[in-house]
This record gives sequence, structure tokens and C-alpha cells, in this order.
Amino acid sequence: MRILGKPFGSGYITFKSADDGGRQTGRPTGPVYGANARVVGAAPGTFSELVSMLIELPGTVTDGRELVRFGFIAPEIVAPSLYPGAVISVSEGPVKVVADLTVAEIYGDVAVESD
Repeated sequence: MRILGKPFGSGYITFKSADDGGRQTGRPTGPVYGANARVVGAAPGTFSELVSMLIELPGTVTDGRELVRFGFIAPEIVAPSLYPGAVISVSEGPVKVVADLTVAEIYGDVAVESD
């Protein structure tokens, strides 16, 4: 699967160290990382459950964080919960939080496809 030319938005991701409960193998090495996501502190009446997401990892890490673009498998479900400054807990499986992503910008049109 890949995010098309215009993903859902951009943000800054910080991966947890293995000592802090993050990935034992460190930051993912591929260009696109598939994970689960949950919006931290989602407003009542908005989506606050796990949703599948894709994160484009450009490979430039500065001060432990990386500017990324991201999209969702079902963007229409999670869109009402997101805004610039929202924090997304990125997890592998339902409980293992491996990173936090702070939303910087939400784009207008969203397109996700599977190969």
C-alpha cells in the first residue's frame, strides 16, 4: 500500500526508544510504515478508537523527531478528530505505543490506495 500524491496531512513523529517500550529494532527503515493510530484526547463524539494508518518516512531525523506525511485506510472516520496540534499515538498492535505524532498540517483532499 502507498499514500498517493496528496496524503491526509503532515506532522512530526518521535519514536520511543526500546528502553521506553518502543520498537526493539529501532525506527522503521522502509519508506512507508504501516501502524495503528489513536488520537490522544479526542473530543467527545469524535473517533477515538484504533485506526490503520500509513506514514511516509523520508529518513531525515532532527533532534529525535522527523517531519512525515501520513494517511489513513479510512480517512473519513478519523478526519473529524484531527486538527493541527493533535497528538496521535502510533502503535503496533492494540497496546504497544511505539511513537507519538503531532499533527502539523491537514491537507484538503485525501487519497489512499492499495497496490
